[in-house]
Amino acid sequence: MYTPMPPMNPEVARLRRQAAQRKYMKGLRYVRCLWGVAGLLLIILLVEVAVAMCFSPRFWVYRLEVTGNETLTNAELIRLTRLPAKSNYFRTSLHELAKRVLQEPRVQRVAVRRLNVGVLGIEVAERQPVCRLGHTLPLTYLDAEGNLFIRPIPPTVPVPEVEGVQVPPDGKLGKQLKVPGASAVVNCLAAYRNNKEPDDPELMISRLVMTPEGKLIMVVTQGTRIYLGDPTDLERKMWVVRKTVQEAQKKGFPLENIDYIDAKVIERLTSSDDNKDPNHPMSLGAVFKPRVDTLETQQTEAPSQ
Repeated sequence: MYTPMPPMNPEVARLRRQAAQRKYMKGLRYVRCLWGVAGLLLIILLVEVAVAMCFSPRFWVYRLEVTGNETLTNAELIRLTRLPAKSNYFRTSLHELAKRVLQEPRVQRVAVRRLNVGVLGIEVAERQPVCRLGHTLPLTYLDAEGNLFIRPIPPTVPVPEVEGVQVPPDGKLGKQLKVPGASAVVNCLAAYRNNKEPDDPELMISRLVMTPEGKLIMVVTQGTRIYLGDPTDLERKMWVVRKTVQEAQKKGFPLENIDYIDAKVIERLTSSDDNKDPNHPMSLGAVFKPRVDTLETQQTEAPSQ
C-alpha cells in the first residue's frame, strides 16, 4: 500500500535551493572563465597571424609575373613598378604599382593582381600605332586616340607615314598631340578602318599628307593618290572612294592603273542631272584619272579586240 511522504520542511527546501543555486553559479563562473581564456587565446592567435602576414619574410613579394607586353621587356616593367625589396604581399598597394607603370607613355592600360602568395601579376596593354610621324629617330607614332608615343622597333604590320604634321619640342609623350592636322589624320584613319563593307576593295594606305593649306591627300601602296580635300565628312568620303575604286575596276582600271581619285567634293552624292546611274563616279561624288600609260595601252589594243 502506497504511503505518501510527509511534506518537506520549508526551511530545508529553502536551504537545498540555495545550495543548488550556489553550485550552478559556481559552474557558470567556471564556464565563463574557460570561454574567457579561449577568447584571449583566439585574440592572441589572430594578432600573431596578422603580425606574421604583415611582417614575416614568408609573405614577402618574391616574383612579378608580366603579361601582355610587346616592346617593353619584363625587366623594364618590373623596374617601372619601383617595388621596394622585402615588400609585403598583403600590404603592397596594387593601385600605386599600376599608377607607376602607367607613367610609361607606351602603356595604355595596366592591371595588377594578387596571384599566389608572394606573386603579383602585371597585365599591360601597350598603345597600338595607327600612323608614324615622319622618319625621325626614335620612331614617333600616334595611337587611335591621337596620343603621342615612341617605339624602339616598328610594328609588325606597317602603318601609314604622315607628312605635314610636326611634333613640337614640348610635345608630351603619352598625351594627345595638340598640333594642327593631328586630329584630322587620326579621324581620317578612323574613317578608313570603320567604314568598310565586306565587298569593298582593300586600300592599303602608305602615306597621309597634310598640305600647308590643311588639305588631306592619301596615298595607297599602289601609288594612287586620293585627294580628300578639307578634313570634313571623312566617313562619307571614304565610302565614296571605295565605291569609286569598284567602279574603276568594272571599267578595267585596277587600283594600280589609277593615277588619282578626286573625292574633295561629295555634294554630288545626292543626285546628278547629267547621269542618273547611282554607281557612276559622277553620281558618287568622286572622279578618277587612269594613268597615261594605261590609256595608251588600251587604245593600242582596242583595234585588235
